[in-house]
Amino acid sequence: MAAVADDRGWAVDLLCNQAASRVLQPLLPASVRLIPVDRNGFVTRPWYRLRVLRQLCRTRYASLVQLGWSRDLLWLDALAAIVPADEKIALESDLRNQSSFQRLLGDLFYTRKVVVPPDAVFHGNANRVLAEAVIAQWTGTATARPTVMTGVAGGKDDNLSPHTIFKDHYYLIFPGASTATKRWPAERFAELIDRLGEYTSWQPVLAGAPTETEIAHRIVQSASTKVTNLAGRIPPDALMRWIQRAQCLIGNDSGPAHLGALAGTPVVAVVGGGDFGRFFPYPKDYSPLRDTVVTAYRALPCYGCQWTCSHPERRNGTAFPCIDQITVQQVLDAVKTIIPADGNAGPRPIQDGIR
Repeated sequence: MAAVADDRGWAVDLLCNQAASRVLQPLLPASVRLIPVDRNGFVTRPWYRLRVLRQLCRTRYASLVQLGWSRDLLWLDALAAIVPADEKIALESDLRNQSSFQRLLGDLFYTRKVVVPPDAVFHGNANRVLAEAVIAQWTGTATARPTVMTGVAGGKDDNLSPHTIFKDHYYLIFPGASTATKRWPAERFAELIDRLGEYTSWQPVLAGAPTETEIAHRIVQSASTKVTNLAGRIPPDALMRWIQRAQCLIGNDSGPAHLGALAGTPVVAVVGGGDFGRFFPYPKDYSPLRDTVVTAYRALPCYGCQWTCSHPERRNGTAFPCIDQITVQQVLDAVKTIIPADGNAGPRPIQDGIR
């Protein structure tokens, strides 16, 4: 949608969280202005909410497009209610974040709601339905397909550029997740690194947010193999360069795994069952992004619990059983499907704007 708006000479304001803003900026047209917003601050701090709304209300928008499938009355719907726009478009919300009454109330704030097919599960397909509807309204032609990035600008050449650190090939591990309960244990990542050394000469590199340095340190301490720990050190605007040059990316069900698919980098995602199919695995009709993604999971009878774990033996703060029971061998087997027969690969293509 941003590309279509850019082609038509329209300016776009895109709301996102603080962490995503610097990662996204190099991927978007220059006509897109990113506005970082802290969701928790918006919901819980009245003065912060007022400041955000004052900024957004300085402009009357031609279109307000709300991308969330699981809308929230105090967050996304509240923005739609107050920000001035000639038209306000959203997906027909599911009930993950609100009651039927809240959805009914939130629907009043939109001029158009796009209905997702009843058999839809994958969030990316819901977003595609919305994008196609909006693009068709703007242009008369609906063309919204997932696309692999062919080049990424952004990030300056410095001592944390991948080409200055590694003369040989490397792979990335992102061990973090939104909560500790959705995180594969650090000791498993360490064992995986050691066992991967039997199959490839790729160098292991840990990456992630500054809040994930502790788990990265635990992996370094547990692994027998030398590991380069860059958790909290890669500038966000250089992250896509690191991902796109890597031989593969291994991580939990989190943002970096989706960025890997977007970059065309082979991805192994360690996935639990709380909302299996919602974000991973990618469905068959989600090519070309699906073509580079392998999912490691352990199916349990309680799959689809919406992360309300029913296992009483699980200790607070530990991984959900559907994640904890995924073995190192399972993830190793998934990674081996993308390792060439000789255990090495040619250099990842150096694409426009990337070293």
